This record gives sequence, structure tokens and C-alpha cells, in this order.
Amino acid sequence: MELLQLMYFCDAAKEQNFSKTARNFQVPASNISNSIKRLETELGCELFDHSSNKVILNERGKNFYDKIGSALTLIDDAKTEINEELDEFSGDLYIKCKSNRKLVTHVVKQYINKYPNVNIHLTFGEAEMKKTDLIISYEMNCEYKSRTLLLEEDVPIAFCKKHPLAEKPNLSVSDLKGEKFITGLSIETNSFCREAGFIPNIVLEINDPAYVRDYIEMGFGIGFIPSYSWKGLFTDNIVLRSVGKTRKTYAYIPKNKYIKRITKEFLKALLKEAQKITNC
Repeated sequence: MELLQLMYFCDAAKEQNFSKTARNFQVPASNISNSIKRLETELGCELFDHSSNKVILNERGKNFYDKIGSALTLIDDAKTEINEELDEFSGDLYIKCKSNRKLVTHVVKQYINKYPNVNIHLTFGEAEMKKTDLIISYEMNCEYKSRTLLLEEDVPIAFCKKHPLAEKPNLSVSDLKGEKFITGLSIETNSFCREAGFIPNIVLEINDPAYVRDYIEMGFGIGFIPSYSWKGLFTDNIVLRSVGKTRKTYAYIPKNKYIKRITKEFLKALLKEAQKITNC
């Protein structure tokens, strides 16, 4: 049983596709299938079920993957720890940003300038990431090693200037019942409205703040917007009204993850920048 062989297996277990694993390792697909066949022969059982150009991890494969995946993680962690003991402030930092791109992007710029030997791998939204050292997100319903509050920001409602509610005194979320919503914050929109006793009528869901702005400005609907993350995005044709709602952004360390020194330093930089925002 070889280390590379086990790395092939773990990647194939995630991808459920030998060809994708071959591309990931930049080797012929036959290398992957032959390697896994040898592994199965050594173990005396099949790890994948095969059917019409598909491979599916079976129960034995799942059990083996759980153990081997954890072992490979420990090997990576041990290697990282040794490098840190040698005082090499370098390596790969994997960050998944699901909220507050503005904050994260600003800190990434500072971090790269300060630590040029650190390679940052950054994904936004729900994009898949094979390795993750740090997740920047709102509330998460999953297990994690640690969670640090970065920022709590006001989430006002945005109206077209001509909207009849734009200047209504003492505005609350309940006043928005029956309105059409344009949103890039579907989770928050549903949560805020349900708390007020109604289900929002979301007519457009867009993950690009610029288009959320455009549709609200054209009068197609209203929308909740994060005050810091989208600051400076809106024109004088849009009115922002606070309705007493906020959004919290956290930094999560995944469960069973070794916290690298470069991760700790990035988190420290995030907290420092978030504190500046809070004090403004």
C-alpha cells in the first residue's frame, strides 16, 4: 500500500470519477484505475461499484475512505507543523468566503503584500473546495472546530426612490408584506420576513450585488442589503431604510482541521480589519 495510491483513492472517492482524478493529478486515467485495482486486490474486496461509465463508492469503500482520509489529513498536518518549526512562513492557505467578500478581499491584499510566500486559494459562494482551512460565513448548521465572530452589520431595506414606503415613518419588516423582493441574501430575507409573520415574494434571486441594485433602482422590487459589504454600491436613486435587522459574519475552522500558523495570522488580520469597521 503506497501513499500515492491512497491519495488517488481518496480523490476518486470524492470525485466518484476516475477521469476527473486523473486530470487532478495530471496522469493518464489508466494510472488511476490500475492503482485502485491493485489496492482492491491487496485489501481483498472492491471499494467501488461500477456501472455505465460511473463509479460509486460502496459501503466498504466509504468505511475505508473515512479512515484513510483522516490519516492523510494527519500526514499533511505533520508536514505543515514541521515546516512551521523551521520558521518558514509559507505554504497554501485555502479560504472559502460565503459572505462579506469586501472584508475578505481587503485583507487578502494586505496579507499577500506582507507574506509573499503564502499561496492563497480563495473561492466565493457555494463553490466546492477540496481543502479548506478557513470559512467566512453567516450561521452554519454543521460541525466545526471553532467559530469567531468577525462583524455584525446593519441590514437595511433598499427601495427605489419613488417607492411609497421609502419615506414611511417607523418602518418595520411587517410593513413589507406583499412587496416583491429582489435579493442576493435569500437566507436573511426569508428569515427576517418569517419572523415578521409572512413568506416573502422573491421575484428575483441574484448573487451579483450590482444587478440587485439595478433591478431595485428600476422599481422591480425591494431588497435587504448588508450595510458594509455593499457600501458605496447604491446611487441617489435608491433609499436605504433601517428596519432593525443585522447580519453576523463568522470565521469558522473546519472540524478535525489542524490550525496552521498562516491561518491564525490571516484570522488575526481579519479581526483587526473588522474592528476598524466596527469603530467607524
